[in-house]
Amino acid sequence: MVGYDDKEQVHDDGLLGPKGLHALATGCPKLSMLVLCGRKVVGNPAVDALCHSAHNLKALCLQNVKLISDQALRAIGSSSIRTLELVSCDNVTDVGLGFLATSKTLKKLVIDGCRKITETGLVLLRNMCSLEHLALSWSRLTDAGVMAISEIRTLKELRLCPIDRLDLSDRTMVALAENCSRLETLDLHSCRVTGAGIRAFSGHKCLKFLSVMYRSSVNFDQSDVERLALGCPSLKCVVLDESLERSFESMHENAKSIMKFLYFSNILPPFSTGFWSTSP
Repeated sequence: MVGYDDKEQVHDDGLLGPKGLHALATGCPKLSMLVLCGRKVVGNPAVDALCHSAHNLKALCLQNVKLISDQALRAIGSSSIRTLELVSCDNVTDVGLGFLATSKTLKKLVIDGCRKITETGLVLLRNMCSLEHLALSWSRLTDAGVMAISEIRTLKELRLCPIDRLDLSDRTMVALAENCSRLETLDLHSCRVTGAGIRAFSGHKCLKFLSVMYRSSVNFDQSDVERLALGCPSLKCVVLDESLERSFESMHENAKSIMKFLYFSNILPPFSTGFWSTSP
């Protein structure tokens, strides 16, 4: 992990700059994972230099880096990076997601608190050909944006945690169930779904984990979850907010055995299967 003191005076290339990251990459030829943290630690030219020099880099995390923009994502999209995490990178926009969508290697993508990402950028992500794990937290999500995401047929894990409450339509839930046939984990945090949306995954062949964490009134009941649990043989766990536990006490025993009721949290859980793993 590389960070810096915010009080230091640096230019637009960042504290490290292209020469610094080139030296890091050439000096550590086996470098496979890197975390860069700090508002001015690197700029676009430095990220470009890193992507061209670090030939074994597979996982990159950029946290609170204010000097990078879409130009950096252009370099990342044309690299061999498989895992990318963008946290509070305020100058990354929808254009940058378009560059990432061209990647042939990116398998895991986390976008957390990047304020300029909108529905338009999410629509561009539907062109991704190898993405398996996607987490969008503190983002301005819309039903139409999630509908576009459903076209990423390679997805195995999808985690959504919008800034504001998101009402997911039955049409979008059906699209996720039908298009994402490899989906194993679906985490819907602060997302409101209906009983029909829950039942859309009854019969899904791969879904193992479903979490619907929503504190206000819900539009589904025990019978909807029972139908899902009994109709989806691969399902191992359904997580709901603990306030619903009493409403589900009379469930069928086979369905009840996979239920978990947890305290609502604003923190999006990590990927269930080694997010920082760099294996193909």
